[in-house]
Amino acid sequence: MDYKISNSLVDMDVASMLHPQTNARVHLEKGPIIISGAEGTRIFDEAGRDFIDCISGMWCCPLGFKSERLAKVAYDQMSALGYYHLYKHHSHEPAIRLADKIMETAPSFMSRVIFQNSGTEANEAALKLCWYYQHAVGRPERTKVIGRKGGFHGQSTAMSSLSGRSDYQVGFGLPMSDRFLLTEMPHYYRNHEAGETEEQFSDRMAAALEELILREGPETIAAMFAEPIMGAGGGLMPPEGYFAKIQAVLRKYDILFVADEVITGVGRTGNWWATQSFDLQPDIITSAKGLGSGLVPIGAAIVGPRIFDAVLTMSDRLGNYSQGSTFGGNPVCTAVALETLTIIEEEGLIAHGSALGDFFHSHVTGDNSHPMLADVRKMGAMVSMELMADQETRKPFDPSVNIMGLIGKHCKEHGVAVRLNSNRLVFAPALNMSMADAEQAAERFHRGIAAAWDEARSI
Repeated sequence: MDYKISNSLVDMDVASMLHPQTNARVHLEKGPIIISGAEGTRIFDEAGRDFIDCISGMWCCPLGFKSERLAKVAYDQMSALGYYHLYKHHSHEPAIRLADKIMETAPSFMSRVIFQNSGTEANEAALKLCWYYQHAVGRPERTKVIGRKGGFHGQSTAMSSLSGRSDYQVGFGLPMSDRFLLTEMPHYYRNHEAGETEEQFSDRMAAALEELILREGPETIAAMFAEPIMGAGGGLMPPEGYFAKIQAVLRKYDILFVADEVITGVGRTGNWWATQSFDLQPDIITSAKGLGSGLVPIGAAIVGPRIFDAVLTMSDRLGNYSQGSTFGGNPVCTAVALETLTIIEEEGLIAHGSALGDFFHSHVTGDNSHPMLADVRKMGAMVSMELMADQETRKPFDPSVNIMGLIGKHCKEHGVAVRLNSNRLVFAPALNMSMADAEQAAERFHRGIAAAWDEARSI
C-alpha cells in the first residue's frame, strides 16, 4: 500500500520507516507516538503530555534522556578527533582512558576490554572469543554454547539463536544450528514444586544443567551465557544459591562462563557490576546500554586472563586477532562513556539508585497485598514482580485478558512508563531520578494499575 508523504510526522513515519519490535500492520493504522523532548527522567510527546519513565528508556539511560554535560563532551571530542579506528596497533586517548576506568570498576580478576557498538555485538565478540579460546587450547570440537530458556542476548543471528525466546526465532529460520543449547529458566516463583526451598530449586536447576552437559558430551561444549538478572525475562532475579551451584557445574567440566551484563552493568544492581553483587567469576563480562548513558552506541567485552592468554597464543600462531568493527571504540562514544562513569561516581548515583529501588519496592507494592502483584523482588535500582490472577494458586491471567497490554495502556494514560515482559512488571529508573519524580511516578502507577485491575476483572 502506498502512502503519500505529508508534513505530518506521523504520516511521514508510516510512509518511510520499518520499526523494530513493532506490529507492522497495526503501525500502518495507528502510527507512532512522537517523542519530542525530555527533561530529566520525563519525556514529552508532540501534544506536550509528560511521561515519567521508570525503565531508563530500554534499561539504558542511567542519567536520563538528555545531558548538557555529555553533549559538551561529545562536541569537544568531535571537534578534536571525531573518528579513528583501533585496528593495526592504533589507539586514541578516550578509548584508553575508558578502558582503564572500566578495569578500575571491574572485578580484580578481569584482564582487558575490547570495544563494540552494542550489547548484541559485545555478546557476539564474547561468543567468538569463547570459540577462539577453545581453538587456542587444542579443543576445537568444543563448539556448543548453552543459553537459558527465557534468556535474551541480542538480535543478531547467533545471539537470537542463543536466546531462549521463540519470538526472536520464529519466521527467521532460527536457531541456525544445533550448536545452541538451552537449559532451564531459574524462575523459582513460577516453577518451584510444593515445599521446595529456593536452595533446593537451585539444586534442581544445577542438576538439569549437568544432565544437559552429560547428554551432549562435555567435550563438545565451549561456554554458557547467562544474564545475572534476566531482563527480557521480566527482571527475573536468581533464586538463592543459583549461581554458586551453576558455576560449580561449569568448573567441573571446564566450560567457560559469560556474564551478560548489558542490562545489569554500570550501577544497576547496587555495585558497578552484577558480577560483584552475585559473587560471580565469569571469564567474560559483556556491557552496553548504560555504558554510554543510552546517548551514544557503545558496547564492551571485558575478558579474564585465560581468554587474553588465548588471544596471545593465537597471535603467536596466526598473527592478528581478526575480530572487530569499524566503529568499535569510536572516540566520541568512548569520551561520552567515560564521562558517564565519571558522573555516576562523582554524584554517588549507585547508592542513589539503590535508594530509588528501596522506594519503589515499598511504595509501589506496599505490603505486597495487591492481588495482582506477586513475587516482588528488589536488587539495587531494579524492582520486578509477577502478574497473577490468583496468587494462592499461582494462576496467571488468561491470555485473552492481555494483562500486560492493559497495564501498559492505563499506565500510559496516567503518564508513567514501566517495563512489561514475560508476565512480569519491572521498575528500573534512571540512577539520577529525583525522589520527587519517583513519588509522582508511584502515584501515577497506582492509578494506572487500579484501572487495569478493574478492567481485567470485567473481562
